[in-house]
Amino acid sequence: MKSGSLRVSRFVLSIEMLCCFIPVSFIFLVLMMNFIEIQSIRTDGRFITYAALGMIGPIGLMLGSRLLLRQPYNMGKLLKSVLYTLAAGIVIGGLMQVAAGNILLNDWWLVLILTTLMPAAALLHLIYLSQGKNKLAQN
Repeated sequence: MKSGSLRVSRFVLSIEMLCCFIPVSFIFLVLMMNFIEIQSIRTDGRFITYAALGMIGPIGLMLGSRLLLRQPYNMGKLLKSVLYTLAAGIVIGGLMQVAAGNILLNDWWLVLILTTLMPAAALLHLIYLSQGKNKLAQN
């Protein structure tokens, strides 16, 4: 029985990082621009939740570029646990938005796939690739 691995080339990893983290990074940037413009946080607490979950985009881009430019590195236990929490939080947050009816029914797939599942899967893939040496495929 053949089994696959999650090893990918640097080119494929760079495309994965761009496709998975750019939409969430854009959402985070829009949130920060709105915060600067309004100069206040909404009292309902949704802004803080969206900003915390939107941080997965810039963090993922930073970790992905570090993995692309340098050799695989070992993450500390604290960083891994924070990244696992962010990945779980963004999936739960996206599902809760759809369940609460805050998303139009014709756009639910866009929210779930582009802003929740893809960034969470890419973050878990980054954690896997950074666990040891020779995880990236040789070109």
